[in-house]
Amino acid sequence: MSEAVKLVEELENMRNETDVFTYNTLIKGYCNDGELDTALKMCNVGLGTKGSVNVGPVQAVVDGLIKKSRIQEAKKLVELANKSRNPVFFTFGNSSGSE
Repeated sequence: MSEAVKLVEELENMRNETDVFTYNTLIKGYCNDGELDTALKMCNVGLGTKGSVNVGPVQAVVDGLIKKSRIQEAKKLVELANKSRNPVFFTFGNSSGSE
């Protein structure tokens, strides 16, 4: 992952921005490597400042947070995703609609 991060930094320096594909790829990579905190940080940056994260990577981070019993953090990420420029419309709760 460190090589991927270096590449992204180089691309940002050249273009002065990071696109959706880059954020999505990095977030999924961090999740696959078990680096959930870094993936969460990337989601927060991508959603909070740029609106540059699709639903798939956000779902992967939310799933990872829930598996680690980090429910409040998962809820905050869902709220941020739903407020982003490109909301993904997540909901929490079981099939009966209760939390």
